[in-house]
Amino acid sequence: MKHYLKIAACGIGLGVVLVIVQQILQIDKENFLYGYYIVAGILIVSIFLFNLLYVRFYQKKMHQAILLLEAGKADEYLVVVQHLLKRAKGRYLKNLLTLNLTAGYCDLKQYEQAIDILENLSKQKLRGQLKMVQQLNLCACYFYTKQNDRAIELYESSQKIFKPFRSLSIYGGNFAILDIFAAIERGEYAKAFNLLEYAQKTWKNPRLQDDYLYLKKLLEESNKILD
Repeated sequence: MKHYLKIAACGIGLGVVLVIVQQILQIDKENFLYGYYIVAGILIVSIFLFNLLYVRFYQKKMHQAILLLEAGKADEYLVVVQHLLKRAKGRYLKNLLTLNLTAGYCDLKQYEQAIDILENLSKQKLRGQLKMVQQLNLCACYFYTKQNDRAIELYESSQKIFKPFRSLSIYGGNFAILDIFAAIERGEYAKAFNLLEYAQKTWKNPRLQDDYLYLKKLLEESNKILD
């Protein structure tokens, strides 16, 4: 919203300048308004397109960085994202890159570092997909650091945020991991075991394999696995 207010402010500022010019040069009002609408329209469209292309430039860079993460090069991924974050302008873009930064820390199992960033992000007015990913990552980090009470509380309070994204395959494995963690915490071991078997067959992303092994170990330690 603040971004669009800035664009509106530019339009208003231009209007004030042009009114002064019109009065000084005594330009016909009808001709003046015609010229004003053209100039203002070009300015607003130009600003919008610039911002769109600017964000897409960073999205392309992030896509390239994610290939490092998928290749198991989390350290290199963090270096790239931190570099992009230093150069990026605008709250939305900074929040997006900061959120992506936590994925690298999670892959390195530096969950406390990720939690610090994610909790700070919760103070921002995140919406939609950004809010969902922030809640999802934070919930997983709480589980991994044995902060189970906080994890369950966040898991339950975030269901409304999670619901629109559960059908997207890109997040399916991540939601499955949270569901398994929650089932284990609630003592629903048979359910957790079935969910884990299904997740392993359905979402085979290499980055999820360590999560599956960890959850399997939790179930084995509970001595509640059903044959």
